[in-house]
Amino acid sequence: MHENSYKLMRGFVRKYVDLDKPLLVAEIGSMQYHDQPWLYRNLFHDKHVYLGIDIEDGPNVDCVLKNPYDWKELRDTSFDIIVSGQMLEHCEKFWLVAKEMKKIIKPGGLICLVAPWMMGKHKAPVDCWRILPDGMKVIGDLMGADTVEARRSKKDCIGIFKV
Repeated sequence: MHENSYKLMRGFVRKYVDLDKPLLVAEIGSMQYHDQPWLYRNLFHDKHVYLGIDIEDGPNVDCVLKNPYDWKELRDTSFDIIVSGQMLEHCEKFWLVAKEMKKIIKPGGLICLVAPWMMGKHKAPVDCWRILPDGMKVIGDLMGADTVEARRSKKDCIGIFKV
């Protein structure tokens, strides 16, 4: 993740998240690379249960998924908030990831996705997509969610959805 992605997520948290409520938060694609200083986890407080989820173990990962497109390790309708940044471009089948997000979010829950719309190739292990605001709206439709916001910022696009 890079600084702009962190700033976009910080804006989402400040505008849409009631930090005084106890919340169960999932970060999809949470692994920290290269000792980067920006962690979405740091935007939340002690009263929040935060679960870092990825397809491989590493720093900032609490739960490793056996199958990136079938999240049997996670309970359906259990999370209040899902955040994910700089991950969708690395999913060969992002539409299946969107369906899994829909399964684990509670009704009324919020999902915030940040993905590049303009960035050079960066494999980890693959680099498949760039996503623009209209693409974020399509992802919202795939999740059966209302798109609250979908916009570009510098090299990234943010999508905020309410289920």
